[in-house]
Amino acid sequence: MNISISIEPSKDVTIPVYVHYTDKVYSWEQRKTDYYYKQLMEEVATPPTSEQYWSRITNLRLVEDFLYKSYMSKIKQIQDKKLAETNFKILNNILPCNRNLFKWGKRDTNLCYLCEDEETISHLLFHCKHARPIWEIASNALLFEKALSHNMVIFGIELDMVLNHIISILVYFIYREWLICSFENKQRKEHLCLHSLMNYLNIRKNVYLKCAHPIWIDVCIKLDILMAHLESYV
Repeated sequence: MNISISIEPSKDVTIPVYVHYTDKVYSWEQRKTDYYYKQLMEEVATPPTSEQYWSRITNLRLVEDFLYKSYMSKIKQIQDKKLAETNFKILNNILPCNRNLFKWGKRDTNLCYLCEDEETISHLLFHCKHARPIWEIASNALLFEKALSHNMVIFGIELDMVLNHIISILVYFIYREWLICSFENKQRKEHLCLHSLMNYLNIRKNVYLKCAHPIWIDVCIKLDILMAHLESYV
């Protein structure tokens, strides 16, 4: 079989012609596997619907970069995997709440039973009249009366690792109480039970004191400050 190598196309269609390009774009043999993976992902990847949702809710620009930082601070750097799992559901907009359960066909209403507003994740964990006292107390105890914002609580922005752990503990407490009431078909009380919160924080502190990671030392110090502040409200 005769094979010719040329940079010019051949007029003889019966003879295969191999054209050699010197441009690096065509030097496929020099590419690493990661290059092909990125090319494939750019072709088939679509932004998650949670990015569109949080972009609409918060009016944030560059929400993709913003959420990436949130994933790092609220999931990867959180040492308690139960807290990290809850944060993962929040950031991906799949945490059960009346809005999501109604959309999934599991509830007959999307409203908060206490406020009669749509019970989104943001409402359940931050705006609800049941949750607001927790964030007011935490703001006074840990931020020297600087108010915790929605984006601080949900996305962890402007907070260090220790405070992100504390906020995640409080978020899980709110969600856990809502979940228990949902399973038992009970109505949540409008007013927060501070004794229940203090008991929960004390249990978490005793667990974390036995953990090896150094972050828990600072977390337990903050929990002591928060519990001491709570005592003044009891």
